[in-house]
Amino acid sequence: MNTTDTAPPAPVMNAGASHEPARAAASMIQYGLLVAVLAALLFGILGAVLATGEPPRSPGWIQIIGQLLGLVGGVMFFTGIIRFAPIEPKPRDGGRVLRGLAFAMIALTVFDFLLTGVGVLLGSLVLVGLSTLPSLANIVISLILVVLLMIRVREWGETLGDDRLAKRAHLNRILIPLLMTVGVLILIGPLIGLVLFYNTFDALRKALAAPSI
Repeated sequence: MNTTDTAPPAPVMNAGASHEPARAAASMIQYGLLVAVLAALLFGILGAVLATGEPPRSPGWIQIIGQLLGLVGGVMFFTGIIRFAPIEPKPRDGGRVLRGLAFAMIALTVFDFLLTGVGVLLGSLVLVGLSTLPSLANIVISLILVVLLMIRVREWGETLGDDRLAKRAHLNRILIPLLMTVGVLILIGPLIGLVLFYNTFDALRKALAAPSI
C-alpha cells in the first residue's frame, strides 16, 4: 500500500481576480474626473448665461451648486487614487506619496469650497478671492499627481504585457502636464489633457478586466 502523502490539488484561482481592486479604483478615478469636469463646464456655462441676462442675475447659487457637484466628483477621484496607490504592479513605497498628495488635494478642495460658499453667501469678494489660493495649490499638486499616475499606469501596462497602454502612459506623463499648462494658449489644451487622462484610465480599466489577465 502506498503511504506517500498526496496533497490535494491547489484550487485554480482566477488570475483576473487579483486585479479587481485596481480595476475598481481605476473606475473611480475615471468617473470621479468625469463628474467634476462636467459640473465645472455645465455650471460655468449656465452661470455665464445668467450673468449676461437682462437684467443680469446673480449666479452665486449656480456657483455653489457647481462647486458642490465638483466636490463630489473630486472626492470620488481622490478616493480612487487612495485606493489605487497601494496596489503596486512593482515593488515600491506602498503608494505613500500618491496617497499623501491625494489627501492634500481633498483638504484643499474642501477648503476652496468652504471659502467660495461662505464668500458668496456673505457677499464677500475677499473670501471668494482667497479661494484662488487653494485652487492654485491644487493645480501644482495635480500636475505632480498626473506624472506619478501615468508612471504607475505605464508599469501596469508592462506588467500586463500591454505595450500600447505602456507607451500611451509614457507619452502622456509629459503630454498631459504640457496641455494643462502651456496648452491654455490654445484654450482647449487643458480639456484635451483631461480627455487623454480619462482615456488612459479607461484603457487601463479594460486591460485589467480582460479575461487573459
